[in-house]
Amino acid sequence: MKRIIAILIPVHNGIDFTRKCLNNLKHILREASGAFAYTTIVIDDGSADSTAQWIGDHHPDVTVLQGDGNLWWSGAVNTGAKYALENLGADYVLLWNNDIEIPPDYFSVLEEAAGNADTDTLIGSKIFCDPGFTRVWSAGGVFNGQTGDYYMTGYFMDDRPEWQEVRLDIDPAAAPTSSPR
Repeated sequence: MKRIIAILIPVHNGIDFTRKCLNNLKHILREASGAFAYTTIVIDDGSADSTAQWIGDHHPDVTVLQGDGNLWWSGAVNTGAKYALENLGADYVLLWNNDIEIPPDYFSVLEEAAGNADTDTLIGSKIFCDPGFTRVWSAGGVFNGQTGDYYMTGYFMDDRPEWQEVRLDIDPAAAPTSSPR
């Protein structure tokens, strides 16, 4: 049986972003290896721009969960994760924004990382801050729950060859870091 990756997309208005996002996801997921099953969940937190109606008309395979405008991003993610885990038996949840763009190999890299990771693993994506995928906003990070200190690898740095590989561990001493603090 295939493991399930639930893609959670919190939205509040922004139908143009959501339309582009869902159309792109549908296209890109067709190219995925098929090693995992994907399900998309949009958490519509009180949109007044007919988001839910448009999704129902154009992407009937997408689950839409409704909020009243008070969930915000974290509440929407929690709502979507609870639904995905309790109702769909999802093995993974993938937090997604409706305004991001990804390289074509994103899901094959994700599948490789998930396939090689333990089941209790948090997988983070490298985040770029330019459409050419050359300037990094974050290539991972470390958070110390006891002190509250955190470090982001690659904060507003040009991409580096060592950040091209999937890493299943992060050693804060081994990678160049900078912090937004």
